[in-house]
Amino acid sequence: MEWNQVPTHWQYVGAIAATVFPELSDDDLDHIAGNRTVWVEHLVRLYAMDRTEAEQQLDGWIKQVPPPRLSLDARTIQEVHRRSISRKPSIFRRLIQLFN
Repeated sequence: MEWNQVPTHWQYVGAIAATVFPELSDDDLDHIAGNRTVWVEHLVRLYAMDRTEAEQQLDGWIKQVPPPRLSLDARTIQEVHRRSISRKPSIFRRLIQLFN
């Protein structure tokens, strides 16, 4: 994952971070909220490391975090819906047509 994606996907990244960095409390994670500078400050405080080391370790870790598996926009949702309707038995397709 890239840093520019972290704030947008903070719930996802924060959930992973909570398991990797168990010393971070829920309040810490809420305070960090995807902000790299704040996160580095927490790592420096919790692990007694210097700022450069904390930045390097955090940057390396973030690069290993896979992006969320599915990002749906309206067009994708419509396409998934269209495909699911076309797979239903014909009686269901007919009912859907009647009520649409």
